[in-house]
Amino acid sequence: MKLEETKLFLRVIHNDEDSLIIRLIDSAESYIRSSFNSYIDMKTKDKEMQDKILLMAMQDKRTDILINMLVAQLYENRSMLVDKAMQNPIFTNFLWQIKGDLMAGDFND
Repeated sequence: MKLEETKLFLRVIHNDEDSLIIRLIDSAESYIRSSFNSYIDMKTKDKEMQDKILLMAMQDKRTDILINMLVAQLYENRSMLVDKAMQNPIFTNFLWQIKGDLMAGDFND
């Protein structure tokens, strides 16, 4: 994920928080990669196949949107306090849709 793409998604035009945004991108990618890994590990124990599926998942265009959505959530809600549950059904649906496509062999490029 590129910094400029994420800043455009966030509607951030200044460079003051680039280092923060980069850390958030790294964290979001790690979170999503971990989610995919957990799911893939349940479906196959073949390490080579796991690596191939994970690579396809991380290259899926929907994954970029998921990363940006997660970065936006983290960027806009920096407080340690949460007033209400933060659940985004679109995020959850995208994540499960990609996971389902991976196991069905239906990959979006």
